[in-house]
Amino acid sequence: MMKNILVFTSTFPRFTTWDTTPGFVYELSKRLVQNSSKICILTPRVPWTPWYEERDGMKIYRYPYFFTSKIEKLNDGAIMPNLKANKWLYFQVPFLLLFWFIYLAKIIKKEKINIVHTHWIIPQWLITVIYKKIYHSKIKIIGTSHGSDIFWLQWKIGTYLKRFTLKNIDTLTVVSNAIKKDALLLGMNADTISILPMWTDTVYFSPKKYDENIKKKYTIEGPFLLFVWRLAEVKWIQYLIKAIPRIIDKYPKTKLLIIWDWTLEKELKNLSSSLWINNSIIFTGGISHEELPKYFATADIFIWPSIHTDDGAREWFGLTFVEAILSWCKTIWTNIAGITDIIEEWKTGFLIKEKNTKAIEETILELIANTDFDTENARKILENKFSWDIISKKYMEIINYLYIWK
Repeated sequence: MMKNILVFTSTFPRFTTWDTTPGFVYELSKRLVQNSSKICILTPRVPWTPWYEERDGMKIYRYPYFFTSKIEKLNDGAIMPNLKANKWLYFQVPFLLLFWFIYLAKIIKKEKINIVHTHWIIPQWLITVIYKKIYHSKIKIIGTSHGSDIFWLQWKIGTYLKRFTLKNIDTLTVVSNAIKKDALLLGMNADTISILPMWTDTVYFSPKKYDENIKKKYTIEGPFLLFVWRLAEVKWIQYLIKAIPRIIDKYPKTKLLIIWDWTLEKELKNLSSSLWINNSIIFTGGISHEELPKYFATADIFIWPSIHTDDGAREWFGLTFVEAILSWCKTIWTNIAGITDIIEEWKTGFLIKEKNTKAIEETILELIANTDFDTENARKILENKFSWDIISKKYMEIINYLYIWK
């Protein structure tokens, strides 16, 4: 029997050549369609996107929330970093929430939805729970937490809202053991939590995507180091940049490529200038999701020195690490909760202490000199954990259980 599923999310690609939005929600939804499910997507509109489109068997609704799409910047990327960067966007928040609720009710009725798969606890889960309480008590809710959403809003009212939301969803999926522990502390029943890692395409991210033209474009003649994604504080790379001088002392042709999509470029360029390493660091700007596999497959070492920020936030699951390892790229990550679900020392990657420039230096130098690491075996290990086929099958088991038995 056909399951009518609404995917309720703020993270969804716009399908443009310059788009850098992670595609994990889209890719999972596409595979649920292939498993005899009717999938509709509800997400806030961002500039230059249509109100409605159909793609890969999915109906995609992008609702308007603030006068015209040109100034709807709140969801253009990640909401919390956007708010930190531009305080004026707080004026759009009430409208985002109000119209999200209105269009949620409209689409559920129009498409005869019986299961809502909602991503991010605040506000999507909360809005869906309120809708269920008021209008549709029989609708089933799957909540998927990607990590930071469980930690947000630590003050008393925020904690109450998270507890209330978790109590009223039907099942919870989390991407790592670390998130499960936090969900249990908030009162979630262990029997309703499933650990399902973030999924990735093992064909899309492959060593076969190696592209020598990238090295020619950026004049990379020595070791090729790579950092990818938003330069938010949680992925603060000053510790990596400060490690470069010692590395180029020993390997002068080393270059670090920084693929960024955030606001710290000027600050980091100033840091590079002060260390006299401008010629060894390249800021590319944003790279589309379609182009990223080539960079992972071509780079020698991928480094992501994530940290705990002052407010306690941290990276909960490193999907980019999975993508890099699948591409036969050696990987270095900070040893913090959630990452150990991916990294096994000398099997899939390498772990270092956070905020430790010396550890970054030593590990990179060791990997440049040591060619014994088995990147092919590391890929095989991750294929058995994070392939689309495995993860989408587990999601369908949860959906079928909710649809038939709950």
